[in-house]
Amino acid sequence: MIDHPIIRWLLGIDVDPSTQGSVRLGWELPLAGWMWLVGISAAIVLAWLAYTRMTPRPWVRRTLTTLRTAVLLLMLVLVARPVLEFVEERREPDRIVILADRSKSLQLADWKDSSGTLRTRDEQLRSSLESIQLGDRPAEWFAFSSDVAMIEPTEPGPADGRTTDLPLAIDRSLRRSGTGPIGGLVLVSDGRSTRPIDARLVRSLAARSVPVYAIALGSRDPLGDASITDVQAPTKAFVRDQVPVVVQVQPLRDAPARLELVNVATGTIVDRATVPAGDPSTHVLVATTESGESMELRVRLITDAEDAVPTNNEATVSLGIIDRAVRVLMVEGGPRWEYRYVKSILVREPSMESSIMLLSADRDFAQEGNMAVTRIPTTREEFDLYDLFVIGDVAGGQFSDTQLEELRRAVTERGAGLLLVGGERSMPMQWIGTPIEDVFPMRLSSSMPRQPEPVVIEPTPLAKGLGLLRLGDGEDHWPPELGRDGPAWSRLQWMQRIPFEDLKPTTEVLATAIGSTTEPIGAAVLSMRFGAGHVVYVATDETWRWRNGIGEAYQERFWIQLVRYLSRAGLSAASGGAQLSVEPTTITVGQAATIRLDVKDELIQRRLPDAIDAIVSRSTQREDMIRLSTDAATKGSLVVGLAGVWQPRQAGEHEITVTDAALGGTLTARVRVIEPDDEFARPETDHATLESLCASTGGRLLTVADLPNLATVIPDRSTFTERIERVPVWSSPLALILLVVLCGLEWSIRRVVRLA
Repeated sequence: MIDHPIIRWLLGIDVDPSTQGSVRLGWELPLAGWMWLVGISAAIVLAWLAYTRMTPRPWVRRTLTTLRTAVLLLMLVLVARPVLEFVEERREPDRIVILADRSKSLQLADWKDSSGTLRTRDEQLRSSLESIQLGDRPAEWFAFSSDVAMIEPTEPGPADGRTTDLPLAIDRSLRRSGTGPIGGLVLVSDGRSTRPIDARLVRSLAARSVPVYAIALGSRDPLGDASITDVQAPTKAFVRDQVPVVVQVQPLRDAPARLELVNVATGTIVDRATVPAGDPSTHVLVATTESGESMELRVRLITDAEDAVPTNNEATVSLGIIDRAVRVLMVEGGPRWEYRYVKSILVREPSMESSIMLLSADRDFAQEGNMAVTRIPTTREEFDLYDLFVIGDVAGGQFSDTQLEELRRAVTERGAGLLLVGGERSMPMQWIGTPIEDVFPMRLSSSMPRQPEPVVIEPTPLAKGLGLLRLGDGEDHWPPELGRDGPAWSRLQWMQRIPFEDLKPTTEVLATAIGSTTEPIGAAVLSMRFGAGHVVYVATDETWRWRNGIGEAYQERFWIQLVRYLSRAGLSAASGGAQLSVEPTTITVGQAATIRLDVKDELIQRRLPDAIDAIVSRSTQREDMIRLSTDAATKGSLVVGLAGVWQPRQAGEHEITVTDAALGGTLTARVRVIEPDDEFARPETDHATLESLCASTGGRLLTVADLPNLATVIPDRSTFTERIERVPVWSSPLALILLVVLCGLEWSIRRVVRLA
């Protein structure tokens, strides 16, 4: 009806009502209810008073009173200024903001799918995004790590973000999502953030009425990471040598693992060890070298439990192979039992060529060994034929000063090994004052008393770490019958007493002497770096007693391992007595790291300058030069060191090198520098943070079952607004017509009844 042109003209409507919403009556000057009551009452009273005595005819009086009341009421209505309000209601739909984590921590595999297969967090994220169903509700999709970027839901991009700034991602995604209501913010993340979520962000979300719903990626109970942290092995070895590979392992907290040493060329497992769960541990695997120029070995850490980062469970080492036999010169004073058996071992060993001199033999005695020799070498060329010198109970006077100088040179410069076997008559008492006195790993005296009681020897952790004194086949590699609780035949009746306080600062103890008590009573096997070579002193000549009921197995392993160890040490002679290291090995940009040059070599310690420059390079580009100064705290100790502090300025793999004539070559160490906010350094999930954020903002953690129904799970927070178009009625033609008509009727009736 209101669409009729006449009605529109009467009401003064200049808009098309069909295009508008609902219509209602309104007021420009709305009056309170009591004002309407007073106005209506006043209009009725005034009209009644105006005509109550003017005419005796009731119908005329009532008619005029009614008309006058209508005029007064019309004027009252016009004073309130009535309008027609055309109301158009508008709905503004809400939006759902979805944030997908794209940091590197999503590369970790700690999520199990429905079949129980271990998958990466990134695979879980992609599966979750595919399952989300929003119906007709609009959504905006963002990827985040250190920043925020819009994405397509079907392709979130690679998970390669170095850091995760969760507060920044939430704030920027809400800013970029435009104006209007937000039904909810869906956070698909493992919860890791290099910057914590603070109370300010929570208050901001609460003020904007933005609830957070989270899809927690990864395992709530973080998986452990079993890893090989370091592998040490000789760089060179002789053919058919037994090479120790020292492996440092970080096992899982509650699951044991297995170490395997594999020959890469053949794929065969050459050695294995059991790794107990719990604390980091060190294990020694042994490989027998084969013919060829080199040999590549792979160390594998195998665990049946779930491992967060399986990529760090392997390491490879390469060995250079010297494809010839080890050459040994053995000089002995008399035919003692130890000499007889060691000589037979050396002659019988196919990987060795030996020259054996028995000085007490008469002129017609045929010297033994498979390298004929009739006298002790005298020239440099003759000494250079040998990789190892074994000297038994011989007086130093049996050698000329020239021979001893050449022997010293072969050890200190060429890196030859020197094995000294103690004796009752001459070794080491009669070597005082000789040119090689300082080569001995202990201070010499004119008398060397024997231990007051029979003893057994016990390997030290150092020997186990070097793969030495592995005489048994068990996990401990030391036969129980040779231990302190073994039978009487295993006890050595004679051993020189070498107190620990008589050892030189750079001496390392490979085995100790154990008597009737549980505490060591002296050193039994000593080792010391001297120049490029290595010296070992054995304080007994009674290992032949281990043959009782066992045969030569224990004695042969004892001596062959020492011979191979000393011979192999000379192959990597350069800088063998010094080690360059960085602590810690993984640091952040700006963090202080200590660069240490530790020197165990007695000869290098004497030549070591007070300061050396260390060059730090990254990607072959020189970056820093650090001054390493003498560490006063190490003076007089086993290891004399130089140290300096370095603070990296850039992330990456850095190489630190030190070159000095005293070291005989260049030492190298490597360190990994990461950004301070590199979350991959701590890849564990943080579901507690997600849960707390959801609870604080009125959301909740979502399950897999929620994703297909996400449009109904998240309440609709759309807003409704009204647009009102007002048309004034009080100034319309209809208002004027009504006023004129009512006033005209009243005037006409008054004229008819002849009222003034």
